[in-house]
Parts: sequence; structure tokens; C-alpha cells
Amino acid sequence: MLTENISLSEESMDVHMPIPWYVRLWASVLRRAIVDWILYRDHENVKLKKVGLSAGRWIFSENTSDVGSFDSICSMMGIAPEVIRQKICALTEEEARRLRGMEFGDS
Repeated sequence: MLTENISLSEESMDVHMPIPWYVRLWASVLRRAIVDWILYRDHENVKLKKVGLSAGRWIFSENTSDVGSFDSICSMMGIAPEVIRQKICALTEEEARRLRGMEFGDS
């Protein structure tokens, strides 16, 4: 699963420290992009396929300068982008559906 074996920065390991709202927001964006890429990149529906491919461009982009880039979001969360990308590539569709939090019948 995505959360296994991920090294977080020392600040994020403090269980008594509340997680800032903006980190939760970007974590949700990251989770949605992961789910979209895995479930929709090869979808038959053209609109869903565009969503999946767009998510993939964001995830695998080499852009590190934009505030909303994949790399900057990973940096904010204290996780190496390469580690997340490796975990994303290893996820199955079933795991992506669980990550999304609900089962839909999109095949």
C-alpha cells in the first residue's frame, strides 16, 4: 500500500502536533490524482481517460518550481517524490479504489 515504508520528516512524526489544514488539502489532491491516474489512464471513456492522463502528467512531471507541483507537495509533506512515484506505480486498481474510500464499478 502507498503508506507502507514511507519515511516522513521528523516534524510530521510528532503525533501531538496537529496536521495543518493546507497539508490535509494537498494530501487530498495527491490522493485524488493517484486514484485518477490508476483507474482512468487506460479507460475506454474519453473524458475519464483525459482525467487519468492529466493526473499522470502532474504526478510524473519534472516541474519542481510551481507551488502546486507534485514535487513541492511531496516536499511539504516531508516525503521524497521518487518514493511516492514508486508506490503509485505498484498500486493495483483494487488498492486505488480503497484509497479513494469507496467502491465504484468503473472497470
